[in-house]
Amino acid sequence: MILSGGEIEALSRKAARGSGLAWGLAEEAGRGVRWLEMRGLAGADALAEVLREKRPGAPIQNGQTWIGDCPIYVGATLADRAADIARTGVQVRAMVGAILLLPALALVARRRTLMLAWSNGRGFLGPGEVWIDGEVPQGPLQARPGDVRSGVRLPEVPPRAVPADVLAALNTAAERTYAPAHIGYESGAGAGQTDND
Repeated sequence: MILSGGEIEALSRKAARGSGLAWGLAEEAGRGVRWLEMRGLAGADALAEVLREKRPGAPIQNGQTWIGDCPIYVGATLADRAADIARTGVQVRAMVGAILLLPALALVARRRTLMLAWSNGRGFLGPGEVWIDGEVPQGPLQARPGDVRSGVRLPEVPPRAVPADVLAALNTAAERTYAPAHIGYESGAGAGQTDND
């Protein structure tokens, strides 16, 4: 099924919230998935995989390396420390759905161009620009200040068809945010058929 940017963002946000993430982090997840999908990268697939793993937890820092199991948490932490990372760079250990780190690093790259390197590729993030050489991030990722461009620039693309299994996983998680049906009413939230205003 093809979803617009707004639709994939809203569904991703609800799915993240339904999986137990706080609203702020769920909003970050929704924006991040939309950012990736607009560049032809499978952000929805990565989010579904992360939510299946159910490993939310705040990251910790070990020297220059951030350690955590959830790229949504780690990404939010990186975005919060954008000024420091733009100056010193950062390393992030391997994790499921590592591609979800790119939108957060793109926020850092608004301050200063970042060179990226991971086990199966490399890339470049600059103001409004994304370049990828090789596969998308799947292993440990390193970002450092730089200005060398190489690889393929990822332009904004039209919405893609989200795979049925990914859509089903996101919808299942999103359904946990809906109000439950009340006895005597046909639906959950809302006045239903008893509204007499």
